[in-house]
Amino acid sequence: MSRKLILLCQGKGDSSASPSGVRKGDLSQPLSDKGKRNAQRVGVWMAQHYLAPHEIVCSPTERAVVTTEKATKALGLGVHNLRINHNLLNADVKGLTKELSALPDSSDQVLLVARKKDIEALLHYLTGQHEKMQATSLAVLSLDKKWSKMKQGCAELSDILHAPELPIDFPFPDIQGRERRARPAYYYQQSSVIPYRFKNKQLEFLLIGSSNQQHLVVPKGILEPGLTAQDSAAKEAYYEAGIEGRVADDAIGVYEYEKWDATCQVTVFAMEVLRVMAKKEWHESHRGRDWYSVKQAMKKVNEPALVSMMEQLSESLTK
Repeated sequence: MSRKLILLCQGKGDSSASPSGVRKGDLSQPLSDKGKRNAQRVGVWMAQHYLAPHEIVCSPTERAVVTTEKATKALGLGVHNLRINHNLLNADVKGLTKELSALPDSSDQVLLVARKKDIEALLHYLTGQHEKMQATSLAVLSLDKKWSKMKQGCAELSDILHAPELPIDFPFPDIQGRERRARPAYYYQQSSVIPYRFKNKQLEFLLIGSSNQQHLVVPKGILEPGLTAQDSAAKEAYYEAGIEGRVADDAIGVYEYEKWDATCQVTVFAMEVLRVMAKKEWHESHRGRDWYSVKQAMKKVNEPALVSMMEQLSESLTK
């Protein structure tokens, strides 16, 4: 049985956005915006060529992890089966091969994301070919052996591509769509929650700062591949607002807004807040958050459709 080993170089780092003290090449150096888009373009290419890895393994560097997440989401897969392997960081080619040999033989396709120099060395070791890779370059290897029987020269290079050679825009409404958009198709389906609680028998809504700190909003984000709209909304609430609770099964409603040169559709759920995290646990604590009465919240939110949903929710919860 032929197996596919997909090797992807981590994307280019963004030194300008790096935390203070982080140098080029450090584990925690963030992925640049260009690197994110290129990873997504590679993910679309993989989907169009029917490459859907059963195992996804990546190096522990920040750039490798985010490259993997961006590529697999654009591919249409969630990140729940992503495995960060710390042994990949300092391993030589034999060490990398050893890690791959431990994968289950039931997996026909495997994606490995690591540093460029490691991918180049592994590619040469397994195929005997010298290939100059770039940030977010991808190579597809074919091999007939089981993963557990991998050794030097056991694979053939089936395909190789470099992200800058791929189309800049993305197909819509799906991988085979003819329309082109500025972001992957899944960006345009989003979900949100209106977080609420009762304090002294009075209904209150939680609002957070927008990403640019210009106005107040409710938690909202892209509907993540592999998650339901309900679960994706709960995840956004966790990261953006630092809250956990019960998200209603049925949506309150849907509204649309313009972004990325097209229309985004947002499905909105009510969320009863059961836990507010401490600031040190809250991933996006820079946003700020506060509780408001129904009337106050409706005055502070700019989206008319959301204001109507708040009013609707208030009526259903207090009748």
